This record gives sequence, C-alpha cells and structure tokens, in this order.
Amino acid sequence: VYLLDARHGAVDGYLSNTNIGVQWSGLHVDGTSVTLEWSSLPLGRWVHLHVTAAFPFSDDLNVMSKASDGDAINAVGCLCGRLAEVYLWSEAAALDSADVLLISQ
Repeated sequence: VYLLDARHGAVDGYLSNTNIGVQWSGLHVDGTSVTLEWSSLPLGRWVHLHVTAAFPFSDDLNVMSKASDGDAINAVGCLCGRLAEVYLWSEAAALDSADVLLISQ
C-alpha cells in the first residue's frame, strides 16, 4: 500500500509499506524530523505529516492508494485511514522543524 504515489510523473515517487523511492527527501511527524522510513509513521492516532520532495515533479499524486493507477478501483489493498487536510506547495519551501510544527497546529 502507498501513502504517496507519484510514480508516473516522478522518478521513484512512492512512499509505501515496502519501499521509499528517491523522490522523497524528508519526513516530519507532528513537527519533528524523523527517519524517512515506513516504521516512523505512528499508527492508531491522528498525526501531522510533512513529506518533502527531493526535486520537482509534475503529474498526479495519489494519496493512500493501492499498488498502481491501473488497478481496479476498490478498497481492497488501500491504506486505511482518514485525512483532515492535504496541502501541496508548487515550489520548495525552506522549512525547518519549527516551521513544520507551526503548520501542524
């Protein structure tokens, strides 16, 4: 399952439970910088995630998706959870941990 999947418009643009592509360069959980790996994502509670792209890309970005855009549309194999808000910036923002914490509140 994929938390983020931008493989069609980015080089290795996925963040999944089995692997993380080179598209992503940083991860903050509740305003704190953590290791960029699946096990850094807390389960069973609301969290604020901030994921930073290593370089720009232009195409679809699937959130909480299945294995591929071409798969049949159904809930089997999707990442279960709820989203409150999703923000996307069109250009790199030089954010440190304090900035990310402010955004998360």
